[in-house]
Amino acid sequence: KDFYDNVFFPILEKENIYASAASSCSSGAQDPSHVLAAMGYSRDLAGGSLRLSLGYRTSETDIQAALEVIPRSIVQLRETGS
Repeated sequence: KDFYDNVFFPILEKENIYASAASSCSSGAQDPSHVLAAMGYSRDLAGGSLRLSLGYRTSETDIQAALEVIPRSIVQLRETGS
């Protein structure tokens, strides 16, 4: 949770991408998604998931931006050892 809140999410937010590490139905809890657990994912793997929500105002440009920014940010963090 600290990694997401203090390191990863601020990088995404600078690019106007807003994400969550928690299940959408968890009402503020930071537990891994019960759906991923039901699919057989381990708690550790499910805990590393990233949730993005799309709405009627989400454009193709928004999706393309996320597809460029998220992988680039992960590579950047791995290279810096964060």
